Amino acid sequence: MNTIARLLTSALLLCLLGCTDSGESDIGAPADLPMLQAEQNILIVSFDALRTDVLGIYGNQRGLTPNIDRWAESAIVFDNFYTAGQATPTSFAAAFTGQYPHRSFRGWKLEETQTLAKVMQRSGFKTFGIFNNVQLVDERNFGQGFETYEVLQVAPDPSVAEQAHAMLAEHKDGRFFGWVHFISPHTPYVYREDAKHLYTPGYEGEYVRSSGRQPNPESEADAKRIKELYDGEVWGVDQLFQTVINSLEQLGLADNTLVILTADHGEAFNDHGTYGHKVLYDEVIRIPFIMAPPQYMSQQRVSNVHLNTDILPTLATMVGAEYVPTRDGVPMQNQPDEDLARIFTAMTNSKYRAMAIRKQGMKMLIECPPEEYVEYLFDLRSDPGELNDIILDHPDSAEELFDQLEDMIGGTVCETIVQATKGVEIENDLDAETIEKLRSLGYIQ
Repeated sequence: MNTIARLLTSALLLCLLGCTDSGESDIGAPADLPMLQAEQNILIVSFDALRTDVLGIYGNQRGLTPNIDRWAESAIVFDNFYTAGQATPTSFAAAFTGQYPHRSFRGWKLEETQTLAKVMQRSGFKTFGIFNNVQLVDERNFGQGFETYEVLQVAPDPSVAEQAHAMLAEHKDGRFFGWVHFISPHTPYVYREDAKHLYTPGYEGEYVRSSGRQPNPESEADAKRIKELYDGEVWGVDQLFQTVINSLEQLGLADNTLVILTADHGEAFNDHGTYGHKVLYDEVIRIPFIMAPPQYMSQQRVSNVHLNTDILPTLATMVGAEYVPTRDGVPMQNQPDEDLARIFTAMTNSKYRAMAIRKQGMKMLIECPPEEYVEYLFDLRSDPGELNDIILDHPDSAEELFDQLEDMIGGTVCETIVQATKGVEIENDLDAETIEKLRSLGYIQ
């Protein structure tokens, strides 16, 4: 696709997204989060590759998520929430441990460490997890702290909802901490008859029925169709989420369960010349995070920048659990630190490795070999789309952020990523069936 076509496509997608910008400030008031009572449960529901700006509660105008939007009217909505890792395993490593991926996910395995499930288990919760993404197989040590831990081999998501209902029914008479992860709306984005109102009539190109594993549009019509197929998947996500809420209501759990909706990462649609989720731009690392405490009757918006490393200390604080504070995660109930910097890492794709640091609305991105070593600087307050690299205009700011990043990770950026991967490839310790499932999702070429 030539440069002019790419720019036109990006403009078209922005119109389709109906998104709001990511906020003007990193710091606001802390979240006002209630303490959970002794009989109250926690359920996290996450979706794979769900962009923040496709949800109506975050400003989208296409009407893709009516159920989620209605539920979020009585919830705490975090407007600037991010994943510390832009791929499924590194994102979950950060969420499970409260630590950045380069510390917690090494050699394609989760380090043996404190995890959110372990903290909850020690506090008296029964713990279970159902994860519909083969990246999270137990061979990678993600099951720490879960009494029941099941990773499905890319099952149909409606069957995942059925399993979630059964697991909730099994635990309805005791206090539980559960996590259910759906593979939707991950590629391939497939045509849905119930979402046909979202598709432009008359399209006859390559992507009539599916986006395939790795979309590569040749025209504006192709790009529009791919995004519409994704929107159709989001329409399905909304129904899946409502199914889970219905299960809670049917089982008498709705009034005593804290429900959180989130994602592992977002998805790019040529925003910066790529599709998928390999890069560290905000279309990939910004994720929805909505928390509905039991019987919460109003809506609260939180503008502070938070990462999924903050989930562990936040939930531990809400239940009064003992935990070892991590240097990377902070409770969302605390007054934000004006000087707090946050780190993002891309290290699972051997062809793209990068780190970024964000502080006070400024973001520095460092891309490492095997691609060309490049540094970028963006002012997110005036340029939320990260379209204007200002590193040559503000070398002092870039140097300050770069030095702080290396101080926080305790070494050089690119070497830290190399050390974390330990030269291990994605196939390590996995059987042939699992490897084939990874290939079907586009993780292995």
